[in-house]
Amino acid sequence: CHQQEQGFGQALKEVGASFVSLYADHIPRFNAHNAWAAADSYLVGWIKSLPRPVGIMLFDDEVAMWATQACLAARLRVPEDVAIVGVFNNEVNCEFAHPPISSVEVPAMRVGYEAARILHAKMAGEPLESEKVLLPPVGVALRQSSDLVAIEDAEVAAAIRYIRMNAHRRILAEELGEAVGLSRRSLEQRFRAALGRSPGEEIRRIQLERARQLLSQTNLPLRAIAAQCGFSDICHFSHAFKKRTGQSPGTYREKTREV
Repeated sequence: CHQQEQGFGQALKEVGASFVSLYADHIPRFNAHNAWAAADSYLVGWIKSLPRPVGIMLFDDEVAMWATQACLAARLRVPEDVAIVGVFNNEVNCEFAHPPISSVEVPAMRVGYEAARILHAKMAGEPLESEKVLLPPVGVALRQSSDLVAIEDAEVAAAIRYIRMNAHRRILAEELGEAVGLSRRSLEQRFRAALGRSPGEEIRRIQLERARQLLSQTNLPLRAIAAQCGFSDICHFSHAFKKRTGQSPGTYREKTREV
């Protein structure tokens, strides 16, 4: 948890954002008949004290579920007032929460394989360069708890929701403008003012994030993934994916998938 906090804090610092931490020892101990009620009350009060809109990252999905319930008790909207992200992408916890929780995916199987490899080497007396192996996260499984850009422009936020709902197919800028009641020129101007990028760039960004998830979580062939992410052919898909990630789709799949 401490390393998660350090990494999270460093990433926020690099983009000029700040954060506050809530530690487990700040919460009332679970040693009395009303312990859960006391802990719930404390968490509700802490969340209500935060400036809004705010994003909260929890160290695992079970605690993230608890945070969504605290927001409900505080009459705060998730994700409009409080966006929530967990860790480990435990689908049972994430999907049954209200609303469903976004979560950082960790390469759990690869962690197991690397641990077994190190253990085998040590038992065989083989030298090890290091017993510490750092593996990057697979990505973020987006669900409703964070599926909203915290911006004041309601039409731009609606456009982004539309893109995410239709990321499996080709989306034209004209179609996007019609969906939210804006001209193409107005949509372009408002996207750049709110996000610093065009509607087309946002469409590609979201579709490539979807591609990353499909590559790491499924056995679908690359051609099928390209089609399900709005690309007309595998060549355009591979070029766009490598431009964004620095890796080909095949290489990315090999490094991140959990099988």
